[in-house]
Amino acid sequence: MDHASFYQRRDNRTLLFAESDYRNKKVLITINDESLSTFDGQVMLFTAFNLTSRFCSNIDLRCNPSTKTIYLAPKFHQETISDSLIKTGSKIDPFGKFTIIDKPNEAYDAVLSIGEPQIAFKKQVSIDSDCWIAYFNKPSLHTCQSSNPIGAGVAACFGVCEVFKKLIPTQNYHQQMDSFSFSALDYSLNKPDAENPPLPKTIKLGSVQVVGIGAVGSAVIAFLDFLPIEGELELIDKEKINISNLNRYFIATTDDVSMPRAPISRSQDKVTIGQQYLSHKKGIRVSSFFSSYEKYVEAYGRGKADVILPLVDNNSARHVVQLNMPHLSIYGTTGGWMFSVSRQKAIEDDCIICRHPDRETHDLPCGVVEIAQQQPKKEEKPVNAAVSFVSALPGILVAGELVKLNYDKKYSKNFLQIDMASSPQYMQHLQLHPVETCICQVPWFRAVYQKILAKYHDL
Repeated sequence: MDHASFYQRRDNRTLLFAESDYRNKKVLITINDESLSTFDGQVMLFTAFNLTSRFCSNIDLRCNPSTKTIYLAPKFHQETISDSLIKTGSKIDPFGKFTIIDKPNEAYDAVLSIGEPQIAFKKQVSIDSDCWIAYFNKPSLHTCQSSNPIGAGVAACFGVCEVFKKLIPTQNYHQQMDSFSFSALDYSLNKPDAENPPLPKTIKLGSVQVVGIGAVGSAVIAFLDFLPIEGELELIDKEKINISNLNRYFIATTDDVSMPRAPISRSQDKVTIGQQYLSHKKGIRVSSFFSSYEKYVEAYGRGKADVILPLVDNNSARHVVQLNMPHLSIYGTTGGWMFSVSRQKAIEDDCIICRHPDRETHDLPCGVVEIAQQQPKKEEKPVNAAVSFVSALPGILVAGELVKLNYDKKYSKNFLQIDMASSPQYMQHLQLHPVETCICQVPWFRAVYQKILAKYHDL
């Protein structure tokens, strides 16, 4: 497949702009040696590069090329961190220009600095993290010594979001992000005394069903891979990976896609790719089911999962999950620039149908936003652009919600919503309650649900 064919298929949701194509603008990602030597710093670096390389094909990387100690287990592990990054980039975008540099130039359309910035650039944003806390344009306090990837992943998503905005500054963004700290533990903003407990040595997942291994689900899998997990995962999805998924699926690479006229050497379905991604993890058993959730239930029943993650992007599938009466559900979803993360405990909280009552939905796919052309043609519809960071962020926070189940304390309310075209200061963090007219409040439904819960607790 040649250069033009690859981008035409990968970016089939993204139209070239009349004046400039943001995919070919030049970005610098830089990290200082101190941050590069830490687990958090490496998570920010690999996450930021992964997400940026899915919409930008011209990236300079400024990091110490001799650093060999890698705390992560990147899919394409090489002798050094810089070689691992370049190899990863070539698998995400085989025609991209990804270069390790020593001396950056001034001709960058956007600069993302990880850790304390070492050089002042125009159009620069900086990120940092400390365990559960993500920092944007604000130095980290580094009060917690823990190999926790959640705050680092969140920081990377916020940083990459602002890089994207700088590449397309003509859009009508609601609010540019200023400096802030955000806790992925309790979803607080700029809280000086935000709790920041160490990561548990072992995170016991129990049995988890993941329904949907798409833009959000692939980020969940990637960040579970960064964590010391034990338990069982069931991956359920009926789709295969195609080239257009490469622009926002965190774990997808060209190795996972069936290319035209190329022999298929292994399965390209999403669940098998997710299972193989976690195959090196000890202490966890991963099973995959290449089917819809409805067919899974027909074949195996509702299952005995402790937690179900309905990471699908349509209400019909969400309704099926809820009507099978999960004990606890945690999910993340997107709608344009907006994403939300939800947690529902059976009987106590509002249910999935309370939040998504309309069975039919016409939202954009996860990780896709509308972008206005700079010189729109008459009566032309907005362009749909794939944005990897909008879908990755709820996936990372869902992984964080699974971690939080291992603490004795409940840190956050059951609903978070953030508009990435705006700033986290306008987020909604609420404790939502059942809707009186929803099926979950019908007496017979609640009675059946309670019987199922009683059997579950007796096991």
